[in-house]
Amino acid sequence: MGRVASALPFWASLGLVPVAVTAALVGGWTVLLMPAASWGLFSLLDALTGLDAANPDPDTPERDLFWHRAITAIWFPVQAGLLVWLLWYVPRADHLGGWKRSRSFTEWASSRARSGSTTVTS
Repeated sequence: MGRVASALPFWASLGLVPVAVTAALVGGWTVLLMPAASWGLFSLLDALTGLDAANPDPDTPERDLFWHRAITAIWFPVQAGLLVWLLWYVPRADHLGGWKRSRSFTEWASSRARSGSTTVTS
């Protein structure tokens, strides 16, 4: 199996799923956790790990990309499931006012762009 360490930054995006769920369930100030977590988490990771300017070898064997391929394979179902759940839950949540409802979706969507959700192809 491939090196886990090189794939860990891609797996960090899964940490935003409980943040999105918490924001929807609790409401209030927690709707601001998503932008704070995504900006903070990925900025902190960048600061701690630095920029990796090395291009991976395009001839890397499939077995060495296991962890990269695994996050790519599970990310779509996780993201789609979260989106469907949010679309079902948020309109029914009495504790979320109008701006909090719209903020739940705009912050969730923009955090996906900031997290650098990328697809690894082989």
